[in-house]
Amino acid sequence: MGDRRQSSAKIFISSADRKYWANPDSNARLNVPIEPFILHNNDPAHFVIGLESISLPIALNMINNTNNTVQFKRVGDATYNTITIPAGNYNTVSLEDTLNLQLTNANLDALYGFNYDETSNKLSLRTYNSTALIEIGSATTAYKILGIAEGTQTRGTVITGVGDPYVLYTFENLVNLVSTSGVIIRLLNFQTENRGNMNSGSGTTTLTRIPINCQPFRYLSFYIENPFYTSITNRHISNIEIELCDDNYNQLQLVGNPDYFITLRIDYIEPKFYTYDKTNIQMLREQAKK
Repeated sequence: MGDRRQSSAKIFISSADRKYWANPDSNARLNVPIEPFILHNNDPAHFVIGLESISLPIALNMINNTNNTVQFKRVGDATYNTITIPAGNYNTVSLEDTLNLQLTNANLDALYGFNYDETSNKLSLRTYNSTALIEIGSATTAYKILGIAEGTQTRGTVITGVGDPYVLYTFENLVNLVSTSGVIIRLLNFQTENRGNMNSGSGTTTLTRIPINCQPFRYLSFYIENPFYTSITNRHISNIEIELCDDNYNQLQLVGNPDYFITLRIDYIEPKFYTYDKTNIQMLREQAKK
């Protein structure tokens, strides 16, 4: 026999009350007070917690302030050029047009241009200098979206024809127009028994990850009748600090701070001590004592 589960309770959490937001500009992190759950230090039981349901609007911009910059220069130039992609959701055509518009706005369109290839699903950066190499700087944050890799780009092709010759540098990775494929729910004031491969011990505060199975600006609805429970070390629970993150453990940026709802289930587990049949030697010793 295993542990015995006792005293199940639900915790209903809404993001609607602004005073519980850790940041007034984002409700993706809440610190919610609740009626306390308390276990005495000498009690052998421990708390377990699980996610029962979440209703969350997927009000996410593919491009936001965590992945919106491209830093580049020609090798030999003294300084880098940086363009910023406006926040929003793009298809491949609008993304290419927007990148080139940002070059125009920065007066760089006479030197550089972006091209998207539908067959390869890759972006290229061209420069009107047939001997120059392109270098992508470390301040770039749009790596995954644009398929860019930091460093000198050596995959160039010299293009000749009408006008000045130029070199087209094709980025090595595919364009990826999905900023995150799931929502990670973290309980920042709890230590769970879950594990992860992210740095800084992020897995120890992770409750669960919910795959996004709907289109942007639709509702993600998740419900499970029998949640997966994880043990927590807390003996006294009087508040829950929740953070919603993307796949890189960055806090979600929910456009317009829409309201969402989370239901948690909390139980306590009472350990079951195992007993075994007495051996023949133990029974003979007991008989000898009589």
